[in-house]
Amino acid sequence: MSTQYTGAGSFELDAALSAYRGVTLNSDNEMAASSSATRPDAITQEDGDTGEYIACKFMYGAGTQKISITGCPVTIGDLIYAGAAGQATRTGNAIVIGRSRTTVAAAGNGTIIEFIPMATPTV
Repeated sequence: MSTQYTGAGSFELDAALSAYRGVTLNSDNEMAASSSATRPDAITQEDGDTGEYIACKFMYGAGTQKISITGCPVTIGDLIYAGAAGQATRTGNAIVIGRSRTTVAAAGNGTIIEFIPMATPTV
């Protein structure tokens, strides 16, 4: 029997993660922290330990999201990119995940920002 989710769901973590980290479904049907080379499938909504089921909000549903960023300044309208350990970064790579809705002049590592998710256009 299959399951169908709308907007969010509860998923098992393959490793401990903090809230507001990008995660990707792995081959064991667990959510793992996305990397700078992986588009997140969802964002964790709470802290969780290995093997725990936690709430994850799908990336490309309706509305804005919150995400943890690496220690970099960000301005409203900046493109944000997939970064290491499920975080976002303003310094670009090929995987755009959205546009910032937050301005933070001196963001420390782990600062939470609001953003508008967007898919990278296919060329």
